[in-house]
Amino acid sequence: MKTEYHENETYVFIKTCLTPQRHARFLKTGIATALLVILLMAAPASAVLLEESFMGTVSKIDQRANTLNIKADSSYSGEKWVPVAAMILTGEVPDTMVFDSLKQGDAVQVTRIGGEGGPWIAIGKIGSVRLTEKYLTDSFGDPSRLISEFFEGYRVDFTTIPDCNTCAGTTCTALSAEVTITQKGGNVGTIFMTPGQTMFFKTPTENQYDLEITFVRGEASSATCEGYGAMVGPQPISDFVIHEVKKGAVTPTETATESPTQPPVTPATLLPTTVPPTQSPGFAGLVSVLGLMAAVCLFCHHGRE
Repeated sequence: MKTEYHENETYVFIKTCLTPQRHARFLKTGIATALLVILLMAAPASAVLLEESFMGTVSKIDQRANTLNIKADSSYSGEKWVPVAAMILTGEVPDTMVFDSLKQGDAVQVTRIGGEGGPWIAIGKIGSVRLTEKYLTDSFGDPSRLISEFFEGYRVDFTTIPDCNTCAGTTCTALSAEVTITQKGGNVGTIFMTPGQTMFFKTPTENQYDLEITFVRGEASSATCEGYGAMVGPQPISDFVIHEVKKGAVTPTETATESPTQPPVTPATLLPTTVPPTQSPGFAGLVSVLGLMAAVCLFCHHGRE
């Protein structure tokens, strides 16, 4: 008995539609699509939000809207300050303590995130506009996002420790912060702080000012937390309020002149600090994609015979 072969509807449709000309176009389109897929899979993931720094003067303070307007006359190119046509920029402030320290006309340095209309993540008050070097006397928000140093060459940087039970995407709430004070590039002290804590850093006696540092709140990267190493999203931002205080002007409640013992923290399981690189499909992925394309092409070739 002879067995009859019935072509299914899908096969008939492909054989009818894929003429030699269409077959050639299909091959080109398919190969291009496969290569595009491979490139997209191999590209490293990055979703860091744009940060831009400006210098200018305070033009308007709107405490009700929680915003600060500045008339910017310079922007930071990544290497130096570059003059720009005067423009008014508006952003939400990183900390309401800004309103206690700034007034209209004050010279400031600011950094915003997310492009036009984005919030200020750092605001620094400039001590003197007459000097060539624009040093800071006060800062609000994330001090690591400010370009200039404090008076007498001090900088404040920090590393935050994540609470891995609070992570959302690429960021977690910070359990604590290791705050490093440097002067003209040299490390002069380290303070371990928890959110809500205020400490005074006593500078050497020959200096005119000490630093009052408040760690308001912070975020930490989730990259060291189990299950979050490959996450993609915005960078962590923290909030510090820092004032230069003339020596003897206030009586500090907590003083730091050298690195104290780090307070114990008990975050959830942490991974090694080295973050694994974004994985590409590799040779196996390439073979799989090309193999699929070859199978489709053979099927189409059979349909033309």
